[in-house]
Amino acid sequence: MNKVVDKMLIGVFGAADTQLKKNIARKVRIIGEEIAKSGNILVTGSCGGYPGEAVEGANKFRGEIIGFSPAKNLYEHINKYKLPDNKNVTVIYTNTNFVMRDFLNVSSIEAGIIVNGKIGTLHELCILLESGKIIGVLEKSEGVADLVKLINLKLEKKELGYKIIYDENPRELVKKIEDLIKKKRKKQDEKINR
Repeated sequence: MNKVVDKMLIGVFGAADTQLKKNIARKVRIIGEEIAKSGNILVTGSCGGYPGEAVEGANKFRGEIIGFSPAKNLYEHINKYKLPDNKNVTVIYTNTNFVMRDFLNVSSIEAGIIVNGKIGTLHELCILLESGKIIGVLEKSEGVADLVKLINLKLEKKELGYKIIYDENPRELVKKIEDLIKKKRKKQDEKINR
């Protein structure tokens, strides 16, 4: 009998810069490793920077990786958008722009992890919040990640259904996210089976 494996899709969002802080990059690699080791799928914006570090971590354990590109093909991905040709990544070329790419990316996942980040990460965070997703924040990773508590405090809308988890430890953060996804799925299954 075939066993159905229901993998979790977990996104990693953060600054796509090339100038990374080594201590943060190391933690993001661990996030990618943990997602891969648990048999789940890492989803990114098919970029470098901190999300690219998560890809490196997932690749170390032969994890499944999906990247959403704003381009229409590999040539445009590299030459127009200046994005890397990540190895071992299934790239979905959306033929849109960064804004629509972010929407499609976030729509495909059950949870997203915010690491550092600038304006693009803030946009992804807003979509995560409005979509009622599970959000993990790697604490003390600077940028947008360090603003999430303040944003939530000032603009909290519990009726949207999002959950936010904060942790400095990347392994614990991934574990907590996976546990929340399991609980959310169980509740959904219970509603279906009533």
